[in-house]
Amino acid sequence: MAILDFIKDLFKKEEDLVQKSVQELMTLAQEKRDSGIRNFLYQFCFDNAAKFVHEEMHRQGSPFVKLSRDHFFNEILIMNFWMVDKVFKKHKPGLAAQLHQRYFGMLPDAADRVADLAKRFKTYYNEWDDYTGHQDLFGMKAGELLFKSKFGYPWPEVSFWIISYADEAIKSLKKTRKAYRQAEIL
Repeated sequence: MAILDFIKDLFKKEEDLVQKSVQELMTLAQEKRDSGIRNFLYQFCFDNAAKFVHEEMHRQGSPFVKLSRDHFFNEILIMNFWMVDKVFKKHKPGLAAQLHQRYFGMLPDAADRVADLAKRFKTYYNEWDDYTGHQDLFGMKAGELLFKSKFGYPWPEVSFWIISYADEAIKSLKKTRKAYRQAEIL
C-alpha cells in the first residue's frame, strides 16, 4: 500500500518543519507570533492538501481520479482547516476561520464560503468520533461532499483513504501543538 506510506511520509516530513517553525517563532516579538503560527499552519494545510490531491490524481486505481482537481483540492483544504480547528480550537479560537479567510478572502462570494465552512465544520465534528475511534461515518460524509452524491461513488475505498489521511494529519497537528506549547508559543 504505497499510498499509506506516502501519507505517513507526508506528515513525518512536517516534524522537521515544525521544529524550524518553533525556532523562527521564538525569534519573533510576541505580537508577531500569532501571524507566524497562522502562516505556518496555512502552509501546512495548503501543501498537504496539494500533495494528497496530486498523489491521488496520479495513483493508478485511485477512486478520486474522476473528480475535478479544483473541487477535490478545495474540499481537502477545507478538511485541513477543520483539522486545525479541531486541534487548536482550545488554544487559538477562530484560527481556522482566519486560514479560510486567507484562502478565499478576495473572492466576491467570500461571505458565502465562510458560511459553507461553518456547515462543513459542523458536519465533520458531528461525524468524527474521538471516543470510539470509529470514523466510517466521517469518511462517508467526506466522500459525499467530494463526490456530491450519497451513493454514486466507491464509499468504502474513498472512506478508507480519507480517514487514513485525516488521522495522520490530526496526529501531525497534535505534535505541532505540543511543540508550540512546550516552547510556550501557545
